[in-house]
Amino acid sequence: MLTCMVTIHAQTFELDGIWYNVTTQPNEDIMGEVEVRSRITGDYSTENIVIPAEIVNYSNTYKVTRIGGGAFQGRTNIVSVTIPNSVTTIERSAFIVCI
Repeated sequence: MLTCMVTIHAQTFELDGIWYNVTTQPNEDIMGEVEVRSRITGDYSTENIVIPAEIVNYSNTYKVTRIGGGAFQGRTNIVSVTIPNSVTTIERSAFIVCI
């Protein structure tokens, strides 16, 4: 008997100060998808956050479709957030304690 075990790990990466988590891997037929996980860099005195509709990580292109829960938790310095039309889901608590 031959047993095959496949382990899939979520890929997380940082690009332009935002952490992304891959939710769908790209292939030759479809564009991959990512969710915003957190903002780690930038001018923390006043933040004007712009979430892009698409990003490229190495040679893979991803559509930004979600903002994850707690992604911007506790960022009391946020002045504005620009969210593209590609984002179809904003998870609960994505902007909790941002006042």
